[in-house]
Amino acid sequence: MCRNSLRTIQEVMMSCYLQLARTRLTILRMSGTARLLVR
Repeated sequence: MCRNSLRTIQEVMMSCYLQLARTRLTILRMSGTARLLVR
C-alpha cells in the first residue's frame, strides 16, 4: 500500500513537473516570437 501510494505520488509530481516545463518552454517561445515581431 505505502509503496503504491508513494509511486502514484511520484508519478503525479513528475507529470506536474513535465507540464510546468512544457508551459515554460511555450512561454519562452511566445516571448521569443514577440521579440522578433517587435524588431
